[in-house]
Amino acid sequence: MNCPNCGTANEGGGTFCTSCGTEFHNLEAPAAGSAPAATTKPYKAEVIMGLIGSIVGVVIFLVMLISGIVRLGAFYSFGGGLAITGSMFVLAAFILGFIGTGQLNKGLGKGGILLTIGGGLGFIASFIGIWVGWSAWFFFPLLLAAGIMALARKRSVEQS
Repeated sequence: MNCPNCGTANEGGGTFCTSCGTEFHNLEAPAAGSAPAATTKPYKAEVIMGLIGSIVGVVIFLVMLISGIVRLGAFYSFGGGLAITGSMFVLAAFILGFIGTGQLNKGLGKGGILLTIGGGLGFIASFIGIWVGWSAWFFFPLLLAAGIMALARKRSVEQS
């Protein structure tokens, strides 16, 4: 029996797909010779943008955190504490970015909400981090744009 979800050929009598885990007991067997169900990734552009933005966010987080620690240790300056605080916003932003991207990759439009929130946190970080905060401008627009695009596309994807 071919899995109606992913199209993988499974041995007869099985109750779950060996590839994706879809349960077979409530599903009708597809007609012989019929093509397997096509699985599309409706949020492909958003997933790519979110993934790139999140990966860049990891780098920005490390730069802001290390520079804040160095400034705090060397000068015991207020700017070092702000850079560390800004890095925590970036940390939250890229974690939300990865989670939201994973949701979109599964075809769930609610990941767009997480990407939008992550982009907003990155925007806040760009103003907190003092002289390294400008670096947040390299990732939060990608997260924000991917989230807004996914939310705009969500209705049409769910109706189809």
